[in-house]
Amino acid sequence: MRRILDAHNGVVSEFHFNPAEERFAIRHVQDVDPLLEHNARLRAEGTGFSESRELRRVASIPLVLYHRWLKQGFDALQPDNLPELKRRLRGEYAYLRTSDGGF
Repeated sequence: MRRILDAHNGVVSEFHFNPAEERFAIRHVQDVDPLLEHNARLRAEGTGFSESRELRRVASIPLVLYHRWLKQGFDALQPDNLPELKRRLRGEYAYLRTSDGGF
């Protein structure tokens, strides 16, 4: 049995129940293609700086990936984790970048 629990900001939460095994799971899914396309457009258009140049967007991370990282013990929003976040965004997750250059 599958039932949608919630759909918010592009993330769908699904409840799955297997009566034969008497087990359930909650799964979160997200179509990340629109976000990745938006990231690529931003990266191609400029430097990521705001008009005042006080702020700079360097990446947009899909919520489902952020939640996966949390389950793995990595919180991308914690200042102490900035070196690891930079490493990830320069390597395996470079496609999440919205601007080139350092941060």
